[in-house]
Amino acid sequence: MTSINQVLLCAGIHGNEKTGIYLIKKFETNPNLIYRKSFVSKTLLINQKAIKLNRRYCEIDLNRCFDLKEINSNKQLYEQILAQKVYRQVKESNFDFILDFHTSTSNMGLTLMLSNDHPFNLQLAAYLISINPLVKVVRSNSNQPKNRFRHLFPLGFTVEMGAIAPNVIDPVWFSRAEILVKQILDYIEQTNYNQQPSSLKNIPIYSMFETIYFPTDSSGYIIGIVSQELHGNDYCALAPNTIIFNRFDGENVVYQGNNTVYPLFINEAAYWENKIAMYFATKQDVIIPEVVNTIY
Repeated sequence: MTSINQVLLCAGIHGNEKTGIYLIKKFETNPNLIYRKSFVSKTLLINQKAIKLNRRYCEIDLNRCFDLKEINSNKQLYEQILAQKVYRQVKESNFDFILDFHTSTSNMGLTLMLSNDHPFNLQLAAYLISINPLVKVVRSNSNQPKNRFRHLFPLGFTVEMGAIAPNVIDPVWFSRAEILVKQILDYIEQTNYNQQPSSLKNIPIYSMFETIYFPTDSSGYIIGIVSQELHGNDYCALAPNTIIFNRFDGENVVYQGNNTVYPLFINEAAYWENKIAMYFATKQDVIIPEVVNTIY
């Protein structure tokens, strides 16, 4: 099997997501924690300016600036220019695998956001689910632009942790994330030595398919909140006719679909600027491919 030779552990695409940022700082201070014999692990804190300012971003969300069709075009905003610099940096380094750490104010546990369905990604996800009850696996909306940082790499995940408030280092999630890193690096090490651990044959994968916005008035002001029954219940089945919003005028907004869906990123603070209340996802048991002879 072709080996994974270089792993990138990164955070700070969003400068106010401190738990992941300081996890990377710990690894920089204690590189022995991420040392493995068969590959090199490197660290990167990406949006240093936003980190210093304790802000999600300076001018524009950096994690929407990595569209390969546009990244080399003429850009003016700080994060757009930074995306070009980071893109060149990671491409020149030839990283094989990425772990990009983020935090969420939603009750997302340890969510692995897939950039693709490569067999190695699915095998690793299945292994992590088998040993770590906090782990969930999510596919992005198929219609969503491929403009996230994770889309630059063939292998790896965006890791969403939460619920965690912005600009807070949550010690519980910090420890959980550190354990997750160890589990992933150990798995890669074993795989490089042709000792890939056995795992589950199928796993549940959530596929986001619809963006749900807050109710607004004609001027664009939000006029309702997520219902108490729904708030904090990410990944829980939402049946038709369930209340999802309580409007300020006393009316309720119910889910009017015909099928059970699974809300994710419920009431995520970072999405309020776009009036996004949550995403709807389907849930499907996916058969995990057999061990492949080559990673690429």
